[in-house]
Amino acid sequence: MRLGEFDYTLDLDNSQPIDPPTKDTHSRQPSLTNADRHINIEARSLEQSDLHALLNNSFLKPLTSPEMSRPYASAGSLYPVQVFILARRGGQWERFHLLPLARRLENLGPIPFTEIFNYVGCDGPVALEQVDLVLGFGIIPEISIAKYRLRGYKFSLIEMGEMIQEVTRNAGSMNFSTRPYGYFDELSIANLWGLNPDDIWIEQLQLLAKEDS
Repeated sequence: MRLGEFDYTLDLDNSQPIDPPTKDTHSRQPSLTNADRHINIEARSLEQSDLHALLNNSFLKPLTSPEMSRPYASAGSLYPVQVFILARRGGQWERFHLLPLARRLENLGPIPFTEIFNYVGCDGPVALEQVDLVLGFGIIPEISIAKYRLRGYKFSLIEMGEMIQEVTRNAGSMNFSTRPYGYFDELSIANLWGLNPDDIWIEQLQLLAKEDS
């Protein structure tokens, strides 16, 4: 194997096998696939109680643990990663910005459901028509580099990973299908929430769909 200018010869004699599992624990099911693109986009809406429960469990200060400011860590307690939300209401999206310390949602106004197709690709296996909730994780660059300079960007990505992990963990117990998603226009995706791309860098989306009980 050649990695750049570095020659690496695979030495199987100096390796050990990975034992197969005694029980197959892979339980991931296909979710948000394009098999159901015929869905009526007017017919789906996300319940406010489901949205609030997911946000509470994933991002807000645990009421039973006053010593914790958030369920996830942030280098220097700067918390430069912001959460922007598209919540489905029939044929439109309601847009919000999460204000964790105030425990409130800043209302950014509704947009037509089809507006998402101007910024987010759907030519792959994912059907955006099935999605009930979109979380956009955005970095405020000035905060990200305020204390740790360029290394702060890396710390912001680590923080974002922890946040996505929290959402994924909670989504399963709340009957949501979810997947991270990166097929979008990085230069304009912030416009989906009416934001200036120079001020907010949307680096990752997380798509969620409420499964039928």
